[in-house]
Amino acid sequence: MLLDQCIHLPCAVDWDGDGRLDILVGAEDGYVTFLRNTGTGPDGQPAFEKIGRVEGVEPSIHAGVLPSPAAHDFSGNGLPDLVVGNSTGELLFYENLGPREAPALAREVMIEAGGKPVRIAAGLTGSIQGPSEKMFGYSCPTIADWDGDGHPDLLVSDVNGHHNFYRNDGGTVPPRFEAPRPLTWQGRPLKTVWRVRPAVIDWLGNGQLHYLALDEDGLLSDFRRASDTELADKRHLRWEDGSKMRFTQDVGGGRGRVKLCAVDWTGDGRIDLVIGTHARASVPPGPTGQPRNTTGQAGIFLLENIGSNTEPVFAFPKEFRFRGETIQMAMHVASPEAVDWDGSGELGLLVGVEDGSLVWLKREDLSW
Repeated sequence: MLLDQCIHLPCAVDWDGDGRLDILVGAEDGYVTFLRNTGTGPDGQPAFEKIGRVEGVEPSIHAGVLPSPAAHDFSGNGLPDLVVGNSTGELLFYENLGPREAPALAREVMIEAGGKPVRIAAGLTGSIQGPSEKMFGYSCPTIADWDGDGHPDLLVSDVNGHHNFYRNDGGTVPPRFEAPRPLTWQGRPLKTVWRVRPAVIDWLGNGQLHYLALDEDGLLSDFRRASDTELADKRHLRWEDGSKMRFTQDVGGGRGRVKLCAVDWTGDGRIDLVIGTHARASVPPGPTGQPRNTTGQAGIFLLENIGSNTEPVFAFPKEFRFRGETIQMAMHVASPEAVDWDGSGELGLLVGVEDGSLVWLKREDLSW
C-alpha cells in the first residue's frame, strides 16, 4: 500500500473492534492514519483499506510539520483566512470563522491548482539532503495580487529552490488557482537556496512589485517584477555596515530555510523585515550571529529598515521576546506572518512552529 508521507511508525491494534488486527500508522507529518483490516487477500496475506486520519474533537490546529502560514481575507468578511505550506508540500486553506476577537478556523482544505490538489515533492533528486526526502516539499507561500487584477495570488518557494506563480482562478472559500508557472530570471527558471518563504513588496506604493528571496548563494535579493513570470533588475540588500545580507555561514542543506515577512512593523513608513530562522542560522554570519550563538533554537527577529524605501538598509537583528522572554521554537523553523488577527487594530505575529501548531502572539505581549 502506498502512503503519502515518509518516516512511518506502525502499530497493530483491533481499532474498530471487529476481531481483526488493523494498523495505525504515524508519519512525519504528525498525523495518524487508520488502515482497516479487510480480511485475507488473494495472496493469503491480510489486506488493508486506507480509511483516513484519526481525528479528535475540537482539536488544536495541526497544519502538518514545519508550517509556513500566509494570511489574507479571501472571503471579504473582514477576517483574515490562512494559506499554510508545510514539509509535505501541501498548500492548506483555513477559513476564519470568527468571531473577530477570538477567531476559530474551519477544518483545512487542500488548495487546488489547475484542478489538482497541490502536493509538491522533491522526488529522488530534488532535495539537497538526498533521496530519503523524496516525499518532502517544504512549500512556503506568500500572498499578493501579483498580476494586478485585484485578486490575491500565491507565490510559492519549495524544497527544490524553485519559485512558482499560482494565479487566482476564482472562488473565495476555498480559493482556486491556475496551474503553477515558474518565475524566471535571465530567461531561465529562478533557482535559489531552498525552503525560503519569499516576500512581495511595493517599496514606493506605485504599483511596481518586487520579489524578495535568498538567491543561489544565500544572499537576500530584491527582484523587480517585469511580467507575471519574469523577474528583472536584481539587487542585493545590505546590512547597516554595508555588507550583503546573508543569514548563515553553513553550506549545503544548512543554507536557506529563512522565512521572510515584509511589513512596516515600526510604523515609520519604511518597510522592515520580520524573519523566522532555524536554530543554526547566524544572523548576521559570524561569532555573534543569532540564534546560533545565543539560544541555539529557532527564533524570530526584526530587521529594521534604517535607510529608505528607495535605498533600504537594514539594522542588525533585534530578537523578539514574548512577555519578556526570548522566543525559542525548537530546531527547524519559526515562520512568522504579521497580521491583525484579533481585530485590535495592531499587527501581531501568527507563527508556524516546527511541530505543526500555529500560535498567535499579540503585539502587546511582544518586545524587541
